[in-house]
Amino acid sequence: MNAHLSYSVLPLLPLLMIGCESRELLAPVQASSTASGSAPTAPSLTKATGVSPERIDLAWQDNSTNETSFEIRRSTTGPDGSFPVLATTAANVTSYADTGLGIATQYCYKLRAVSVTRKTTNYSTLTDPVCATTPVPPGPPHAPENANAAGVGSHAIGVAWIDKANNEDGFRVERSTDSGATWVTAATTTANISSVPDYDVASEAQQFCYRVSAFNGYGVSAPSNTTCAMTVAGPTNLVADKQGLLTWSDNSAIEDGYEVWVMDAFGTAYDGLIATLPPNTTSFQTNGCTLWCHGFGVIAFKNGTYSDWATVMLPPGAPVNLTSVAVSAEEMDLAWADQPNTGELPAQQFDIERCTGDTSACSDADFQIVSFVDATTFRDLHVLPGATYTYRVRAWINVLYSDFSNLATATVP
Repeated sequence: MNAHLSYSVLPLLPLLMIGCESRELLAPVQASSTASGSAPTAPSLTKATGVSPERIDLAWQDNSTNETSFEIRRSTTGPDGSFPVLATTAANVTSYADTGLGIATQYCYKLRAVSVTRKTTNYSTLTDPVCATTPVPPGPPHAPENANAAGVGSHAIGVAWIDKANNEDGFRVERSTDSGATWVTAATTTANISSVPDYDVASEAQQFCYRVSAFNGYGVSAPSNTTCAMTVAGPTNLVADKQGLLTWSDNSAIEDGYEVWVMDAFGTAYDGLIATLPPNTTSFQTNGCTLWCHGFGVIAFKNGTYSDWATVMLPPGAPVNLTSVAVSAEEMDLAWADQPNTGELPAQQFDIERCTGDTSACSDADFQIVSFVDATTFRDLHVLPGATYTYRVRAWINVLYSDFSNLATATVP
C-alpha cells in the first residue's frame, strides 16, 4: 500500500518543484533578507547638478557591499510626480549623466541599490527625491511674441505681449508715431513682465505703434511683431435732469458710437448696459433710475477701444414734511418723509441739524449736526426745559447730499 502511494506521488514531484521555482522568480523580495541573500543598503547623499542645457549629472555614495546594480528613476513632474525607471548602472558605480534633456527644465531623481542572486532579487529603500534644472545657454533671450496694443481710456495705451524667454533681465517697449519709420523707448521693465501702460500719448486720431524686445547681459532679442492703436476722446459734462434725460458733450471726431450704462453703488453695473448709440449722439432718454441704480455713465468707443467715462450720480431727494413735537421736558420727537422726485434717489442716511431759537434767530451758521440716522424719525433727548429749538434734515447717498427739508420749531415745556 505504501509502495503504491510512493509510485503515485513520485511522478508529481518534478512538477511541484518547477511550480515553486517559477513563483520565486515572479515575486522578488524587496528590501528584505532571505536565506539566499540580503537587501543591499540604500545609497545616500544623492546630488543632481545641471551642468549643461541638455545634461544633469547625478552623484551618490555607495553604502552597500552586495549590490549588483543601481536603479535610477526620474520624474518630469516634480518631486511628488511619477518616477519611472530611467536607467540601471553596474555595481560600485557612484555617478550617472542624464543627457538629451530639455533646456531650462526641472528633472527629479530617486535611486536604489539592487542585489540579484540566483533565485532572488533584493532592493534597498529608495532615496529621497533630488531635483535639478537644466541651465539656459548663454546668449540674448528669445524675442517676445503676440504683442498687442489697445487704448485704455482717453489718455493711455496698454501694451501686452507673451514672454517667451527664460533668461531675460527685462523688456524694452518702443513706440513709433510714423508707422514704424523711427522708434523711441516708451518703457523699460524688469524680467517676467508681460504688459505696461503708456501714458505719454497725445490726443485722439494719432496712431501709436509698438514693438517689444527682451534683453540681458548678452544682448537684445529681435523685436516682436508691431502693433498699433489709438485713443478716443471721451464725453464730458454729463447731466441727468429730473425726467431722466441724459445730455453730454461730444469731444470725439472719430468715435464709432456711445454706450450708456447704469451705475450702481460701486461703479459701472456688471450688466448695466442700457443703450448703444450712433456717433455724434449727445443725449439719451432713460426710463429713470430704479432698484440698484445710483446713476449713469456714458463712454465713447472706436474699433474696440474705449474712452474715459463721463458719469453722473443721482442725488437723494430732499426730506419733506418735517415736524417737531415736544413730548416732555426731556424729549423732542421729529418725523419726516423720504419722497424723492423723478431723477432723485431714496436716501441711505439722514443728517439732523438743530439750532437753539426760533426760525428768525437761526442762520445756516447756527445749525449744528446732532445725529445721523437711517430712519425717518428721531428722538432728541438732549433738550432743556423751556428752550426753543429749530430743526432741519437732509438726505445723503454716495457722498451726495440733498437740499435741506423745511424748518420745524417747537418749545420744550
